[in-house]
Amino acid sequence: MFIVTAEQMRAVDEHTIHKLGIPAASLMENAGRSIAEEVIRLCREDDANRRSEQHGCWNKNGKRAHTGPGDRPAHGGDIIADTALVMEQPGDQQWYMLIGKGNNGGDGLVAARHLVEAGLGVTLVYADAPDALRGEAAVQRDAAAQLGIPALVHGREAVDFGRCTGIVDALLGTGSRGAPRGSYAALIEAANDSGKPVVSADVPSGLNADTGEVYEPCIQARVTVCLALLKRGLVQYPGASAAGRIVVRSIGIPARLAPEHGPSVRLLTEEVLRSALRVDTGRLRAPDGHKGTYGHVLLAAGSLPMSGAGLLSA
Repeated sequence: MFIVTAEQMRAVDEHTIHKLGIPAASLMENAGRSIAEEVIRLCREDDANRRSEQHGCWNKNGKRAHTGPGDRPAHGGDIIADTALVMEQPGDQQWYMLIGKGNNGGDGLVAARHLVEAGLGVTLVYADAPDALRGEAAVQRDAAAQLGIPALVHGREAVDFGRCTGIVDALLGTGSRGAPRGSYAALIEAANDSGKPVVSADVPSGLNADTGEVYEPCIQARVTVCLALLKRGLVQYPGASAAGRIVVRSIGIPARLAPEHGPSVRLLTEEVLRSALRVDTGRLRAPDGHKGTYGHVLLAAGSLPMSGAGLLSA
């Protein structure tokens, strides 16, 4: 799995749109759908202990069984429904979608449409006036308005986080720099204080996508839906501790483009450690450990004119 910087991601994104000809609108649609699917997965997980086994024509595998001739052998088969965006029992789920003015906000608006279609209650909470959105994000703003999705604007209307059951953070993406300010900072603080589960779009707002630095304030996500390629800041501390569970979702950008736009960096997985480096991965290590945590090693190798072995070992 490739790991990229914000600049590499921007270059890969531009290549996909302008060289391969894949429309930005398609990428945003895929991104928003991925976010919505992870929100529904989270809802299902949280409801798992409260839901009874499904009855009627829905079976335990999420398939809608054929209730006509297909129930008999040699007369067809099951009719399979796409259940990734289906909440069989949405109940009183009410999600606030925190929307920034960039493409990250556009992804959140697409996710809002899909969540409404799935039967969840959704309210848009804009950090800026909606007319500040541009490009593809503005298109999604208009679509959400046409569908009548309720919307609030921070600073204009009161936002009561006590009324929601979950929050989607689509405020700031990989292009943001420095600590969040103004309405963005206020919404981040309110989301964290609410105690409600937060699903972040691409990176938690307030996290440096390159270094993992956590600004003040920074969203404390339960799930981060990382779009297209894994961002470096999500696998470095302290950023990793703010990201929660990281789910990397494909949105139509070819991963093989990553090395063409900067240094090739891959995630060091347990499989790589075991097979290539022959490391005993059963030994427990602190996730934020460093070279001084587990003691020091003295290397006595070679002489001054023949120091290569010692340097390589070090």
